[in-house]
Amino acid sequence: MSKASRRQYPVVLRFQSLFPDQIKRYVLHEERKGRGSKHCDPKQRSRNRLNLLGDEDWQERFGLELDTASDENFAEEMDALKTSNRHKDYLARGREGRKDPWRKSKGGPLREVILTVNAQWFEETDDHSLDKNFIEQFKREDQFVDHGINWLNDRFGGAVITARADFDETAVHIHALIAPWAERTSKRRGRQKLLVPNSIPLLASYE
Repeated sequence: MSKASRRQYPVVLRFQSLFPDQIKRYVLHEERKGRGSKHCDPKQRSRNRLNLLGDEDWQERFGLELDTASDENFAEEMDALKTSNRHKDYLARGREGRKDPWRKSKGGPLREVILTVNAQWFEETDDHSLDKNFIEQFKREDQFVDHGINWLNDRFGGAVITARADFDETAVHIHALIAPWAERTSKRRGRQKLLVPNSIPLLASYE
Protein backbone atom coordinates (compact mmCIF):
# COMPACT_ATOMS: atom_id res chain seq x y z
CA MET A 1 0.00 0.00 0.00
CA SER A 2 1.43 3.41 -0.96
CA LYS A 3 2.05 6.19 1.46
CA ALA A 4 -0.65 8.26 -0.27
CA SER A 5 -3.26 5.52 0.11
CA ARG A 6 -2.51 5.15 3.85
CA ARG A 7 -3.16 8.80 4.57
CA GLN A 8 -6.67 9.64 5.73
CA TYR A 9 -8.74 12.74 5.02
CA PRO A 10 -12.06 13.83 6.53
CA VAL A 11 -15.34 13.29 4.71
CA VAL A 12 -17.82 16.13 5.18
CA LEU A 13 -21.54 15.41 5.33
CA ARG A 14 -24.01 18.18 6.10
CA PHE A 15 -27.80 18.19 6.26
CA GLN A 16 -29.67 21.47 6.19
CA SER A 17 -33.42 21.88 6.59
CA LEU A 18 -35.34 24.07 4.19
CA PHE A 19 -38.89 24.86 3.13
CA PRO A 20 -40.14 24.18 -0.40
CA ASP A 21 -40.19 27.89 -1.24
CA GLN A 22 -36.44 27.99 -0.50
CA ILE A 23 -35.67 25.57 -3.32
CA LYS A 24 -35.11 28.61 -5.52
CA ARG A 25 -31.84 29.23 -3.64
CA TYR A 26 -30.68 25.73 -4.51
CA VAL A 27 -31.57 26.30 -8.18
CA LEU A 28 -29.84 29.70 -8.27
CA HIS A 29 -26.62 28.15 -7.05
CA GLU A 30 -26.98 25.26 -9.49
CA GLU A 31 -27.29 27.81 -12.31
CA ARG A 32 -24.36 29.77 -10.88
CA LYS A 33 -26.35 32.92 -10.31
CA GLY A 34 -26.27 35.26 -7.31
CA ARG A 35 -23.60 36.18 -4.78
CA GLY A 36 -23.13 32.63 -3.56
CA SER A 37 -21.55 31.63 -6.87
CA LYS A 38 -18.87 34.32 -7.15
CA HIS A 39 -16.15 31.95 -5.95
CA CYS A 40 -16.93 29.32 -8.61
CA ASP A 41 -14.44 28.87 -11.45
CA PRO A 42 -16.25 29.56 -14.77
CA LYS A 43 -13.58 27.55 -16.65
CA GLN A 44 -14.59 24.42 -14.74
CA ARG A 45 -18.36 24.90 -14.83
CA SER A 46 -18.79 22.66 -17.89
CA ARG A 47 -17.57 19.74 -15.76
CA ASN A 48 -20.50 20.02 -13.34
CA ARG A 49 -22.86 17.05 -13.57
CA LEU A 50 -26.55 17.82 -13.18
CA ASN A 51 -29.45 15.44 -12.57
CA LEU A 52 -27.36 12.49 -11.44
CA LEU A 53 -30.50 11.54 -9.55
CA GLY A 54 -33.93 12.86 -10.46
CA ASP A 55 -35.28 14.05 -13.78
CA GLU A 56 -34.44 17.29 -15.52
CA ASP A 57 -37.90 18.65 -14.63
CA TRP A 58 -37.61 17.63 -10.97
CA GLN A 59 -38.65 21.06 -9.71
CA GLU A 60 -41.94 21.02 -11.64
CA ARG A 61 -42.58 17.40 -10.64
CA PHE A 62 -42.06 18.16 -6.96
CA GLY A 63 -44.29 21.26 -7.12
CA LEU A 64 -47.06 19.14 -8.63
CA GLU A 65 -46.58 16.49 -5.95
CA LEU A 66 -46.94 19.16 -3.24
CA ASP A 67 -50.14 20.52 -4.77
CA THR A 68 -51.62 17.06 -5.22
CA ALA A 69 -50.82 16.07 -1.63
CA SER A 70 -52.42 19.28 -0.29
CA ASP A 71 -55.59 18.70 -2.31
CA GLU A 72 -55.91 15.02 -1.45
CA ASN A 73 -55.13 15.56 2.24
CA PHE A 74 -57.85 18.21 2.44
CA ALA A 75 -60.38 15.94 0.75
CA GLU A 76 -59.43 13.04 3.05
CA GLU A 77 -59.82 15.13 6.19
CA MET A 78 -63.16 16.57 5.11
CA ASP A 79 -64.45 13.08 4.32
CA ALA A 80 -63.22 11.75 7.68
CA LEU A 81 -64.94 14.57 9.58
CA LYS A 82 -68.17 14.08 7.66
CA THR A 83 -68.13 10.32 8.21
CA SER A 84 -67.66 10.79 11.96
CA ASN A 85 -70.50 13.35 12.10
CA ARG A 86 -68.31 16.16 13.41
CA HIS A 87 -70.43 18.87 11.84
CA LYS A 88 -68.83 21.92 13.51
CA ASP A 89 -65.31 20.69 12.80
CA TYR A 90 -66.33 19.92 9.22
CA LEU A 91 -67.57 23.48 8.63
CA ALA A 92 -64.57 25.08 10.36
CA ARG A 93 -62.10 22.95 8.44
CA GLY A 94 -63.87 23.71 5.19
CA ARG A 95 -63.42 27.45 5.79
CA GLU A 96 -59.67 26.96 6.36
CA GLY A 97 -59.12 25.27 3.02
CA ARG A 98 -56.14 23.15 2.09
CA LYS A 99 -52.88 23.26 4.03
CA ASP A 100 -49.22 22.59 3.34
CA PRO A 101 -48.46 18.85 3.57
CA TRP A 102 -46.12 19.05 6.55
CA ARG A 103 -46.28 19.88 10.22
CA LYS A 104 -45.15 23.30 11.37
CA SER A 105 -41.58 23.43 12.66
CA LYS A 106 -38.69 25.87 12.95
CA GLY A 107 -36.83 24.16 10.14
CA GLY A 108 -38.46 23.15 6.89
CA PRO A 109 -39.48 19.57 6.02
CA LEU A 110 -36.92 19.12 3.23
CA ARG A 111 -33.25 18.31 3.64
CA GLU A 112 -30.40 19.58 1.51
CA VAL A 113 -27.36 17.31 1.54
CA ILE A 114 -23.78 18.35 0.89
CA LEU A 115 -21.21 15.56 0.67
CA THR A 116 -17.51 16.10 0.01
CA VAL A 117 -13.96 15.11 0.94
CA ASN A 118 -10.99 17.27 1.87
CA ALA A 119 -9.62 18.78 -1.37
CA GLN A 120 -6.13 17.32 -0.79
CA TRP A 121 -7.44 13.78 -1.19
CA PHE A 122 -8.34 14.47 -4.83
CA GLU A 123 -4.91 15.95 -5.54
CA GLU A 124 -2.63 13.51 -3.75
CA THR A 125 -0.63 10.95 -5.77
CA ASP A 126 2.68 9.09 -5.50
CA ASP A 127 3.60 10.02 -9.07
CA HIS A 128 4.43 13.74 -9.29
CA SER A 129 4.52 13.99 -13.08
CA LEU A 130 1.94 16.52 -14.27
CA ASP A 131 0.04 14.17 -16.60
CA LYS A 132 -0.17 11.33 -14.10
CA ASN A 133 -1.25 13.76 -11.39
CA PHE A 134 -4.21 15.00 -13.41
CA ILE A 135 -5.21 11.47 -14.42
CA GLU A 136 -5.16 10.31 -10.81
CA GLN A 137 -7.17 13.35 -9.70
CA PHE A 138 -9.84 12.74 -12.35
CA LYS A 139 -10.05 9.08 -11.32
CA ARG A 140 -10.53 10.02 -7.69
CA GLU A 141 -13.18 12.57 -8.58
CA ASP A 142 -15.11 9.97 -10.57
CA GLN A 143 -14.70 7.47 -7.76
CA PHE A 144 -16.02 9.93 -5.20
CA VAL A 145 -19.06 10.87 -7.30
CA ASP A 146 -19.92 7.21 -8.01
CA HIS A 147 -19.67 6.25 -4.34
CA GLY A 148 -21.56 9.35 -3.21
CA ILE A 149 -24.49 8.80 -5.57
CA ASN A 150 -24.65 5.11 -4.66
CA TRP A 151 -24.70 6.07 -0.98
CA LEU A 152 -27.58 8.50 -1.53
CA ASN A 153 -29.50 5.84 -3.43
CA ASP A 154 -28.85 3.25 -0.75
CA ARG A 155 -29.83 5.45 2.20
CA PHE A 156 -32.66 7.53 0.74
CA GLY A 157 -33.84 5.87 -2.47
CA GLY A 158 -36.72 7.64 -4.18
CA ALA A 159 -36.78 10.37 -1.53
CA VAL A 160 -33.89 12.07 -3.38
CA ILE A 161 -35.62 14.40 -5.83
CA THR A 162 -32.39 15.73 -7.35
CA ALA A 163 -28.63 15.33 -6.99
CA ARG A 164 -25.70 16.89 -8.78
CA ALA A 165 -21.89 17.00 -8.56
CA ASP A 166 -20.06 20.35 -8.62
CA PHE A 167 -16.50 20.46 -9.95
CA ASP A 168 -15.98 24.23 -10.17
CA GLU A 169 -15.31 24.96 -6.49
CA THR A 170 -12.44 24.19 -4.11
CA ALA A 171 -13.26 20.48 -3.82
CA VAL A 172 -15.64 18.28 -5.75
CA HIS A 173 -18.88 17.88 -3.83
CA ILE A 174 -22.38 16.50 -4.20
CA HIS A 175 -25.55 18.48 -3.59
CA ALA A 176 -28.90 16.73 -3.19
CA LEU A 177 -32.42 17.46 -2.02
CA ILE A 178 -34.44 14.94 -0.01
CA ALA A 179 -38.25 15.00 0.20
CA PRO A 180 -39.15 12.49 2.97
CA TRP A 181 -42.76 11.59 2.15
CA ALA A 182 -44.69 9.39 4.56
CA GLU A 183 -48.35 8.43 5.05
CA ARG A 184 -50.16 8.93 8.33
CA THR A 185 -53.71 7.70 8.95
CA SER A 186 -56.11 8.69 11.72
CA LYS A 187 -59.85 8.66 12.31
CA ARG A 188 -59.84 12.48 12.60
CA ARG A 189 -57.97 13.25 9.38
CA GLY A 190 -58.10 10.12 7.28
CA ARG A 191 -55.06 9.24 5.17
CA GLN A 192 -52.52 12.05 4.96
CA LYS A 193 -49.47 12.23 2.73
CA LEU A 194 -46.93 14.40 4.55
CA LEU A 195 -43.29 15.42 4.46
CA VAL A 196 -41.91 13.85 7.66
CA PRO A 197 -38.10 14.08 8.03
CA ASN A 198 -37.87 11.66 10.95
CA SER A 199 -39.63 8.98 8.88
CA ILE A 200 -36.15 8.26 7.48
CA PRO A 201 -33.92 6.86 10.26
CA LEU A 202 -30.75 8.64 9.15
CA LEU A 203 -32.52 12.01 9.10
CA ALA A 204 -34.04 11.34 12.50
CA SER A 205 -30.58 10.93 14.05
CA TYR A 206 -27.60 11.52 11.77
CA GLU A 207 -25.03 12.92 14.22
